[in-house]
Amino acid sequence: MSNAGSYLKILTKDQLEKLNTRRLLAYLHRLHRCCEGPCSYYDWDGPSYNHEVTKDSETWKETHALVKSILATREHIPK
Repeated sequence: MSNAGSYLKILTKDQLEKLNTRRLLAYLHRLHRCCEGPCSYYDWDGPSYNHEVTKDSETWKETHALVKSILATREHIPK
């Protein structure tokens, strides 16, 4: 699956916490997909556009850790 031309909004902690669990999981999935191919991000509150995000970038690492920490506080339902 090619992610060429796709963009990812980098959300703040407050914005992520307001997402329901389903949307937060979808955001985490989108973070992972950005590592499979070229993907750009832009800051929700800033003028930063067209910065490539990779798994090695600080932006990706910080956002990923934040999403995981929020998910860890959510109720887990066994499969």
